[in-house]
Amino acid sequence: MTITFSVSTADDFESVGGGPRTFLERPRDISPLEAYLVLKKEYGEPERDSLDELKQQWVFLLKTENALIEAYDWKQDSWSIAVYEQGDDEAKAEKISKALLQKIRNGRGKIKSDLSTILKQNFVGQVIENPFFLYYNTATELLELAKKLSISNAQKEPAVGKIINWDTEETLCRAAYFQFVASVEGLLNLIYDIYLRQELREDRIVNRLAREQIDIKIRLAPVYCECFGVQAIDHSTEAFRKFHSLANSRNDFIHANLTKSMRTQVVEHEGAIYLNYANSKDTLSVSFSSYGLEQISEVQSIIDGIVAQIVRGMKPRFRKEFGAVLHEPHIEVEFEDGIPVLVH
Repeated sequence: MTITFSVSTADDFESVGGGPRTFLERPRDISPLEAYLVLKKEYGEPERDSLDELKQQWVFLLKTENALIEAYDWKQDSWSIAVYEQGDDEAKAEKISKALLQKIRNGRGKIKSDLSTILKQNFVGQVIENPFFLYYNTATELLELAKKLSISNAQKEPAVGKIINWDTEETLCRAAYFQFVASVEGLLNLIYDIYLRQELREDRIVNRLAREQIDIKIRLAPVYCECFGVQAIDHSTEAFRKFHSLANSRNDFIHANLTKSMRTQVVEHEGAIYLNYANSKDTLSVSFSSYGLEQISEVQSIIDGIVAQIVRGMKPRFRKEFGAVLHEPHIEVEFEDGIPVLVH
């Protein structure tokens, strides 16, 4: 049976008395702009008088037999279909929502040309997924899981689901290691993307910088990016030296090289066999297979140190604006003469 939709009004919705919706759909395969264009072509102008102006830009009020429907955007990055079914039947409400969603999907072809024109002519900025936030937070969460697992192991209580073995703790730490180091690469890529000098914004230079070794990319960031107040990042600091050593170790681990720490000397003495483990004060020199909380906590400290040094090297204005978005999951930029500018 085909479900037919027609335009509703705010007065119709007052009849439900602001009651709870029966079903909510949050589509992810159709952008809010696509949904808006399809709905407008099909049902005319949206309702704009009853919006939550801090979170919404449009809402379409529709109805079908025994149900009212709201289709609306939310905080610019998503949209939803809310169904209020007269008998509060969730199965029927879901069926209505799916029918409207399919109608919108089918209508995408009709707005393809309009969408293309809008994207070309009205391009004003970007929302950038912050790679530093993504990788650093992932590493932090893995580290927290490893800590909880360590506590549960010590107490012999399975506090982390059904996971309770020491190998899993080390696996989490090794995974966190790569995420922490990658977060610095994400930080640099973000800085180069936003602050690269205008005269250097050409594909040949950008592609070369993308392939540059990470220590060189850190040191020369002030040469290429306008946000710094120093001529070069000081490579003689303890923070830089520790990170450089960490980055070199990361390369060994990525390529699965047989490092010195992975070779254990075997000796025979007075009729017994002994494994002579390396005795080093450097906790990071142990075999990667044995990375645990002590090693990964030091890795986090090293990452925090180099990030702080990089940000400190910025001019005060840039340091303030970049510091404000450093730990945000998404960063909004506008374009002025083709150059991205942070939106505060």
